[in-house]
Amino acid sequence: MNKKAFGIVLIIVVVAVLALLGGGAIYYKSKISSSSDTSNGDSAKSTAVPSPTASQDKTAGWKTYRNNYYGFEVKYPPNGSVTETANGSIQISSESGGFNISYRNYYDKSLGRNLTFDEVIKNTSTGMDTSAAYMEVDGVPAREFSYNMGLHPIILIYVEPKNSKDEKYWEIDLEPNFETEEASTQTLRQILSIFKFTVPTAKSRERILSPSNEERLIAGTKYTIRWTNGEDKNETVLISANSREIVSTKNSGSYDWYIPRNFPEGQYHITIQRGDLNLESAPFIISPGSKE
Repeated sequence: MNKKAFGIVLIIVVVAVLALLGGGAIYYKSKISSSSDTSNGDSAKSTAVPSPTASQDKTAGWKTYRNNYYGFEVKYPPNGSVTETANGSIQISSESGGFNISYRNYYDKSLGRNLTFDEVIKNTSTGMDTSAAYMEVDGVPAREFSYNMGLHPIILIYVEPKNSKDEKYWEIDLEPNFETEEASTQTLRQILSIFKFTVPTAKSRERILSPSNEERLIAGTKYTIRWTNGEDKNETVLISANSREIVSTKNSGSYDWYIPRNFPEGQYHITIQRGDLNLESAPFIISPGSKE
């Protein structure tokens, strides 16, 4: 081999060696980079997992109200209270506002009959000049209307009966505290989201039996207040007329109230407080007695 041929071979060998070294370096660098990327990806994924605190049930610590006559269950904030009214509606009051539930019908005097569910929805849409938003309550189709009564926002929900021609239906009213409207509405909707229908088991509902609607009581006389006292007859109940406390007594189902002669004239409701539950009577009148 002459010197010229040897030089050409040497150049080819050197180029080949350099190419191998360069390729190896690139491969090693790419492996390091790939390893680094994988590590960063795993780290980002782990930080995206929500902490146990963030996923805690916001209703933990809430109270539960069950109505075995109408058949439903609902949770409400610990600062709330429940009132069962004379007409059968249930009112849950808390700092967030009111959550009112009733199983009702709507009587139309002009037609001389109760309206069907479809007619109620149509009349409400016409009266409010708005269409209903479709939603569900515990998986049951419902219609929602939103409006303002002065400063007070109202969310009115009608739950569809199994037969849209039925006259009885569930009505749920959400009345947020207008001073904290956004937060209050969120809390009331949270109550609605965990509302559950159950199987009715009670044959009668708890209520105040007397006084009755528009009954007239006379100051200076004795009157017997009567109520359904449930299962626990040894618990203590607080009886009041509007905000005027009458007595704290045993849950016997009746109490003889000696109405003071100087009791102010006017319209009242009897409220019987039993733990977190309040029973409210129909409105009645107290009239002044004899001045003798």
